[in-house]
Amino acid sequence: MAARVLRSLLRAKGSYRLPSVPRALPVVVNNAHRLSVTPSNFARSSQHDSAQLQRCSLEGNNFCVTWSDGEQSKYHSMWLRHNCQCPECWDSSSNLKRAAADVLQGNPVISTAPALSDSDNPVVNIHWVYGEGGHTHKGFINLKWLKENSYSRSSIKKLQQKTCLPVTDLVPKVDYSEVNEGENGLWKWLKNLNQFGVCLLTGVPKVPGEIGKIAELAGGLQRTHYGTVLDVISSGERIDLVSSTTALPLHMDMCHLEAPPGLQILHCIRNDVEGGRSSLLDVFPVINELRTKFPQHFTTLTEVPATFSRFKTPDQSENPISFSHRKPHIMLDKNGEVIGVNWNNGISGPLLAPEEDVERYYEAICCLEKMLSDPKFQLSHQLKPGEVLSLYNRRFMHGRSLVKLNGGVRHMQTAHVTADDFNSKVRVLASKCDPEYEVKVAFSGYWY
Repeated sequence: MAARVLRSLLRAKGSYRLPSVPRALPVVVNNAHRLSVTPSNFARSSQHDSAQLQRCSLEGNNFCVTWSDGEQSKYHSMWLRHNCQCPECWDSSSNLKRAAADVLQGNPVISTAPALSDSDNPVVNIHWVYGEGGHTHKGFINLKWLKENSYSRSSIKKLQQKTCLPVTDLVPKVDYSEVNEGENGLWKWLKNLNQFGVCLLTGVPKVPGEIGKIAELAGGLQRTHYGTVLDVISSGERIDLVSSTTALPLHMDMCHLEAPPGLQILHCIRNDVEGGRSSLLDVFPVINELRTKFPQHFTTLTEVPATFSRFKTPDQSENPISFSHRKPHIMLDKNGEVIGVNWNNGISGPLLAPEEDVERYYEAICCLEKMLSDPKFQLSHQLKPGEVLSLYNRRFMHGRSLVKLNGGVRHMQTAHVTADDFNSKVRVLASKCDPEYEVKVAFSGYWY
């Protein structure tokens, strides 16, 4: 009945209005086919309640929808064809597309008005016809899924929203016992990390190796050229800069990699020295101010690629390494939105840029360095034994003050989690524990 009403109204007036569709239940198509939830559902789950059609129209190659929350979406016929969820195009057992991209060849267009199915969880039935050869295809897409994957400007804008931790606030804290109690406690920690970019765990056992368990909870322990878990023990012996007593300026870990780690986790096992205070900085407000006050320097740092290199020769290590990667300090998407920042002066290699760019590059990094040193942007915390500092390495810089041993020992262990593994864990837990939460993808290299 609903299909006939939809079709007749579209043909008569080009648009229609429907009464509210009941809240979406687990995805059932025509009461026969069950569709598995896809990764994008986890990231956009707060839109479930608003997956109700208010008005729609077929305009040229676009299926245009006004949802009950007022949002308007346009779905191109080729986009719809590429995302058809019929059994011929989608394998629900593996959550993979069956159809190859060649189904888009021949310019598939919607031949008749899409029809809404009669079910508690409706689908939009669509009939495509190809301009070449007269080939046709009949398929469907779940209505709730359409809403969750709207690519309207307003929907994409929600993904760009970033929550910044004011510098006057304390670093958010979660007790480790809560994290170990179950998914709700784990979500409390990961939500802080996703929302603010930093979180402190307290009450962690002061034993080596515990950090590996923590990293697994956050998505999985990452192996790098340092191994999996790295001991950082400040002593009088000069082993390397990290394990020395020297102050370390604000930096991001491993910018010399094509994909630097997502999470950095630092576990304090023993700390009875003077100094060694951790400094923290959220790059988002700094980069925003740079863009506003010094647009010429901002532009330079998006255009001139820096060199990041890390190497150890056979004379220095049994496992020599040679990493080098060139990329701008500030990375933008096509809309000019900042999607990544790379900063680590300790591993900055020789600048390889046209002669006319050299001077403006150094002027720009001097300007940014001065801003990073401004106390108004910085947080600091003296890590105590049994505390774990976790931060999103793509967004937060970290450093430490000078360490004075005075007969004591500063023993830390550090580990990492990839951005992909962390973000996957966040989406999965958000869908279970906090369906209304809008997952943040700030500074993940995510194009909007």
